[in-house]
Formats: sequence, C-alpha cells, structure tokens
Amino acid sequence: MLYIPMGWWHEVTALGDEMVCSVNQFWGVYPISRAILSWCRWRVIFSNMLAIPYLLTKFAIAFLSQSRQQQIKQIFYRF
Repeated sequence: MLYIPMGWWHEVTALGDEMVCSVNQFWGVYPISRAILSWCRWRVIFSNMLAIPYLLTKFAIAFLSQSRQQQIKQIFYRF
C-alpha cells in the first residue's frame, strides 16, 4: 500500500508481463475541525494562491516581449 498526501502526484510503473491492477481511493470523510486544521489542504491552497500571481506576471511579460512564442513555450516547459 502506498500513502500519498492530498495534492501530490504519483506514477506507477510495472516491470514484466504480469497483470497489474492499480486502485486509487480518495477519502474525503473528515470532521470539520480536522479538515480545517489539515496541513495538506492548506499547503495546496497556499501553493495555488502563490503560483497564480507569479504565472500571470510571467504571461504578461511574455505577451509584451518581442520573442513572445519562445517565452510562452519556456513557461509551459517548466510546468
């Protein structure tokens, strides 16, 4: 069994010719106090809040520059 915190991404690769079964189960049954105090949830919210202004600034700079296509490709390449 593999436990991955909420908001994290993973990839499972199998070696060989045998059958592989991957099952994802997402548990969303939390008491309200536990949901509010969960650091994993706040980490995802904070990271998204900080990433949006950064990306909007990068896109604005890219659209106003002479090498527009190249800079936009660099932004998408990083993500």
